Amino acid sequence: MAIVRFPAVMKYYVNNQTEFSVSASTASELLEKIIEQYPAVKFHLLDSQGNLRKHFNVFVNGTHIRDLNGLATPLQEEDKVILMASAAGGGLGPVFAEHPKRSEAGQNLSGLKFLT
Repeated sequence: MAIVRFPAVMKYYVNNQTEFSVSASTASELLEKIIEQYPAVKFHLLDSQGNLRKHFNVFVNGTHIRDLNGLATPLQEEDKVILMASAAGGGLGPVFAEHPKRSEAGQNLSGLKFLT
C-alpha cells in the first residue's frame, strides 16, 4: 500500500490523521479511495466538475504528478504520496518560476520534512 502524507491543517477531514496507507494502482484511484473513505475531504480536493482543484498538489516519491503522468501516474506498493494545498501570497512567485534549478528539474520535494 502507498503511504499517504496529508497536510496537518486538513487532518480534521481524514479522521485526524496525517499519514495513512491506501492500496491503489494510480494517483486517480488513490484520490477516489481517500474520498470514499473520508467523504468530508471531497470538497477540498475536487472542484464541482470532479477535477483535482488547481491549488491542490499531489507528489509521488517527491515528484509532482504533473511531471509524471498526471492522475494516471501508476503507484507501487512502497510509494510515498504527499497531498498538499498550495500556499498563496507574497511577491516572489515570478522569481521562483524563473529560477533555473526549477526549470531544470521540475518541482521535486524528495527532501521535504514534515512536522506533525
